[in-house]
Amino acid sequence: MVLHQDGDIRSVSTTRQQGFTWRRLGVYTALLAAGLLIAVVLVDQFILPVFFASTETIVVPKVTGTHIDDARRQLTELGLQVMEPHEQFSATVREGQVMQQSPYAGATVKEGRRIYLTVSQGTETIGMPSLIGSTVREARLTLMRLGLTLGDISYEQNDSIPEDHIISQSVRMGERVVTNAVVTVAVSRGPSSIRVPDLLGLTLSDAEALLTQFGLVVGPIHTMPSGAFEPNTVMKHDPPADSLVAPGTAIVLTVTR
Repeated sequence: MVLHQDGDIRSVSTTRQQGFTWRRLGVYTALLAAGLLIAVVLVDQFILPVFFASTETIVVPKVTGTHIDDARRQLTELGLQVMEPHEQFSATVREGQVMQQSPYAGATVKEGRRIYLTVSQGTETIGMPSLIGSTVREARLTLMRLGLTLGDISYEQNDSIPEDHIISQSVRMGERVVTNAVVTVAVSRGPSSIRVPDLLGLTLSDAEALLTQFGLVVGPIHTMPSGAFEPNTVMKHDPPADSLVAPGTAIVLTVTR
């Protein structure tokens, strides 16, 4: 038993129990304060940012028609994420300009939204193939497969390219042209025509020399009797003089014996 100043008599065990109760209450209070502090930190650092970020929106600007560098910079500054652009040929949109965008201009999105762009590669060009030596039909099919068009066809004599085969083209082989470009060609009519010279009255040797000068050759030689002319004088030839023949044509001669 313990006698207190106020005259009360209390047991030692009762006093000890009261001290323990106060200490336990202090511990609980400290734990509660720590828990509240942790809760405040969690709300401030994690819950509130997520809440406010989810409600913040951005209006997607129009970037079609602008250069990809300008479009990327504009979208990035707004907090949007620009994905790797898709490239596509276009005959109407200049190279490097944005052709399409997704989401579309004016759409309301959240910060960090992915933006997909399609960028023009400019007009598609095609390497011109060689058409020399091809027939007109072959050339037409070749050009059609490449998205090109066969235009006007002219004809001219040619000694090296066979008749009805192409001898020249308006676009050189390897030159780059746009889709649907028109290609004109020249087609061989075969060797140039040669007018047969007049050989009557010439000696055989002189006739051979003259035919060589004209690009013709001596063909079979026939003989005939004649008392008025020297032997080996040309009396007749086939084709006759002024006939139009191809280079290398053989001329049949008839000479005196």
